[in-house]
Order: sequence, then C-alpha cells, then structure tokens
Amino acid sequence: MERIIPQFLMPGLASRRRDILHTVTASPFTSSVAFVCQPSAEWTAGETFYRHMFVAIRSVRAPGDMPEIVLFVPGDLDSSSSRSLEPLADRLLVAPAEAVSRRMLSRRLKALRRQLHWERPSSSTVGRLLQDNGIELVFTTSDFGSTFPIPVLAKIPDFQHVRLPHMFSDDEIARRDILYENLGRHAARIVVASEDIRRDFEDFARKWKDKVRVVPFAASIEERLLSRDPIACSARYNLPEKFFFMPNQFWKHKNHLVVLDALAIASRKNDAMTVVFSGNTGDYRHPDYFSHLLQEICYKNVRRNVALLGLVPYDDVVQLMRRSIAVLQPSLFEGLSITLAEATSLGRPVVLSDIPVLRELGPPTAHFFDPHDPEALARLLLELYDRLEPGPDQREELAAIERSADLVRTFGRVLLDITREATTTV
Repeated sequence: MERIIPQFLMPGLASRRRDILHTVTASPFTSSVAFVCQPSAEWTAGETFYRHMFVAIRSVRAPGDMPEIVLFVPGDLDSSSSRSLEPLADRLLVAPAEAVSRRMLSRRLKALRRQLHWERPSSSTVGRLLQDNGIELVFTTSDFGSTFPIPVLAKIPDFQHVRLPHMFSDDEIARRDILYENLGRHAARIVVASEDIRRDFEDFARKWKDKVRVVPFAASIEERLLSRDPIACSARYNLPEKFFFMPNQFWKHKNHLVVLDALAIASRKNDAMTVVFSGNTGDYRHPDYFSHLLQEICYKNVRRNVALLGLVPYDDVVQLMRRSIAVLQPSLFEGLSITLAEATSLGRPVVLSDIPVLRELGPPTAHFFDPHDPEALARLLLELYDRLEPGPDQREELAAIERSADLVRTFGRVLLDITREATTTV
C-alpha cells in the first residue's frame, strides 16, 4: 500500500514515520475514493464496518478497476483504528490536524454552536489536499458544505434520535437534524443499510429522498479466524461450557436490562443459565448506564449468571460467537447490526428483538421476542438452553461462510455501482 503525506505536515511527525512518501504519484486505478477514517472510542463498530466494506469492494473489483481505496486519516496517524485498516487500503493519505475542522474529527460536537459555525477554511484545505491527490469521491459521515469541490457519498447510520428522542439531549437532536439535512442537501448520494432507514429518511427529508441508496451490508469472516480454537478462547475467560453471548456496546438503547430481567426469571428454573456480555462500557449520552447495570446485577441476584468482559479483541469476539449457543441482540433500536451480520456469517443461532429493522435483516431461522417483555425472553432462553449445543457446528459454519461470500460480493457490487453513480453525478 502506498503511503502519502502532504509536505506541509507539522514538523517532526514525518521523521517518526519514515515509511511515508512525501510525493504524490499517479494512481493506476481508473478512479480513487477517499474513505474518511473517523475512529472513535465511543463507536468501536465503525472500524469493523470499514473493514467489512473494504473486503466487499475488493471481492468484486478487477485489478486496476475502480475504485482505488484511499484511507484518509484526518490528523492522527497513530490511531490504532487506522492502522488496522491500512492493509485493506490501496493508499493512505494523512492530513495534518490543523488542516481538518473539528467537525470532521469527531462524531459529535460538544455544543450546537460549533456545529452552526462550520470552518470553511478547513473544508477548503481538505478539498485541495484531496484534489491534489487525485480523489474523485469522498465517503464520509460528515458534511463538508456546499462549496466542497469533490462529490460526497454520505453514510447516514440511522434515525435513532427521531425514533427514540428520550435517549438524546435537545442539543444533540438539533445537531443531528442539521447534519442530516445538510447531508441531504450537499451529498451526491446517501448510503443507508436498510429499507427501514430509507423510509425514515424519506419522512425526515422527502425532498432529498431520490439521493438515498440502500446497501445490503454483509460481514466477511477471515479464514484465519476459523482455524482458531473457540473452546480455548472461552476457557481463557473462565466461561462455562454453555452460554449466550451479547457482544454489544454498553449503550442504553442496546437494552441490556431486559436480558438481566429475563435472567432473574430464567435462573429460578436453571441456575446454570449464563449470558456473556462484551463491549465498550462507556455511553457518552448516559455515562451512568454501566454502573446502573452493575447495581441491577446485584439487585436481581444474577451475579453468577453474568460474565462481564468489557472491550475484548475482535478476534476473541468471533471465537466467543462461534462457541456460544446463541448470539443475543435485544436492542430497542438498530441502524446496522454488525453483530447480527457476523453471527449470521458464522451460522450461529440469533435471538433478536422484534423491531422492524431486525425483522428486515435477520435470517429466516432467527428467534424474535418483544424487547419490552423479559418473561417472553426468559421462556425463549430456557427453551434454547435445553435444545442448543455449544458451537461451532462445523457443517453449518462452513455452509454459512459460503452463503455469506455471495452476500459479501453483492455488498461490494452495490457499493461499486453507487460510487460510480455518485462520481458521475453533476
């Protein structure tokens, strides 16, 4: 992969990374798309999404065909998220921190005032940098304004702030409204992960609805992960032989509480029932959420039925999925469920909240329950615990991997079609 950094980078950084080229060379590709890397400790799934997206594009494009994958890193070259994505990119382009607006560096702003005062000079600097490096399209979740010189393919994750406004502050609701309205106005095309989100966008900004394209997200599991031992992995975490696995960030809308309530009911009949939780324990919107969960675990007397792992390496997440008897997704709201896509790619049973987007994206074999009904979930967990065995089921896993390969190629083809469309949009 070619690494490029502009000459005007702040002194000292280039000397710390001697493998970075300081000259711009012509790309052998017919077009180049810059994917803006916006790693965030608050949204760890972002890195995983980009990884699956890059694999999908690579699975269908011919050598030298469009588009070249350019990983654009605003400012922080030493980000662990960007480093993990570099092997899947064709080129790395790094911008100095002072050349990028604060709005692009962060998923959210601390105040609405900063959102309303967009830093045009920074946007112009970024535009020139990308143009100088042959970029013809930018994939991002940020708005660069009406004067940005390169077409933008914008990704809108969901409309949770519209569906569940009580989960957000008034300022953040207003910020998201403004951002999504501007993306509708300025982007060449808008990518969403489901028909459910497309309908939400149509209700939100009908005049821009013709720009929206649905991309059927699919997860690819690396072959090296299938050769690892999931039993040894679960043993390292001191887990029982049979367990359910919920690998979701500890955000309030993920609905961990219904699982704890269901465990309190189910454990009366089966005290060996165990649910393993993993994920980032911080929720910027509800900073006390994780501590509240800890209190509920004690109050409901389910400490022996719960394993809290916190944030674990991605490779271990895959192994714990493979070993589990089923993967849980009890969310009150989802835009794109990477957990569901990965579990499906591994052929693992899934237990899903009965909400429209999961009905749309879930496999035919999924088990659904009312996310507000812990008794229904308890009955389902007891039934599955008795009926299912720990994984992996090698025959089903291999069949699922083959099925997912077709889905990944479809994901890649749709992405390529949309990038071509967005690039040629006047």
